[in-house]
Amino acid sequence: MAVLVQSACSSLSPEARESLQDLRGALPKPLRGDAVPLEEQPLPVLGGQWEDKNFPMLSLKLAQSANKVTINREGNRYEIQVVERINATLTGRSIKAKYINNSPNQIRPTSGSCSGSVSKDSQTIRMTCNYGGETFPLIFNKSG
Repeated sequence: MAVLVQSACSSLSPEARESLQDLRGALPKPLRGDAVPLEEQPLPVLGGQWEDKNFPMLSLKLAQSANKVTINREGNRYEIQVVERINATLTGRSIKAKYINNSPNQIRPTSGSCSGSVSKDSQTIRMTCNYGGETFPLIFNKSG
């Protein structure tokens, strides 16, 4: 009689397994196993139109030059004009960013920081951002 034992890792979603692989790649060489270090991973191609999952009413355009990415968000959110810029740096699929709010009626502090990752298919960017003591997610999906 065979017994099937499900491990904690086998029940993880594909996104969670991908995040663990990224985490292992950031470890020192003796601890990373077969994971590829972040700096050796190919850079994703991110330029073009994107959608903000949380605020689809905003226009979202990304421009990329090598490992530098500029994200511009503009439009109206709850009748408030939004003009935001996020300057990001890629290390493999890992992304770190500085948020700058240029909105005429700023509803957030003028700057903050974000970090996260780009999915393997380069169709989704997930970041956690910190502004003025608050933390919230940013999720961007590539358009069409």
